[in-house]
Amino acid sequence: MPGAVSEAGRVLEAGGRFCVCVTHPFFDSGEWESHAPDARFVIQGSYFGKRRFEGTFERNGLTITFRGWCYSLGDYSRALEDAGLVIERIREPVKALEDPRHDRVPLFLQLRACKPA
Repeated sequence: MPGAVSEAGRVLEAGGRFCVCVTHPFFDSGEWESHAPDARFVIQGSYFGKRRFEGTFERNGLTITFRGWCYSLGDYSRALEDAGLVIERIREPVKALEDPRHDRVPLFLQLRACKPA
């Protein structure tokens, strides 16, 4: 991630924007205890530090496996700063899925950063 953000900062023109939408770092750090609407969201280990992620999900008869790395919000902001970008907007959209548990925990993180003139 830091290398990709650095490259985006390198190729952007002054005044250019870099927009990102990722699974929220908090959401990537834990899991629901059950499918119950009032289930607790539990973090085993630490939210901080680079972590490997792998998850298989099924929806509407389709199965997909995601693999990658998880970073904290601080890791994302440091990568943007190191690339010379300034964060303009941060959003944590609510109601991303029709699952009442997601009314309590952010599922996505959206960032917009600008390369200063």
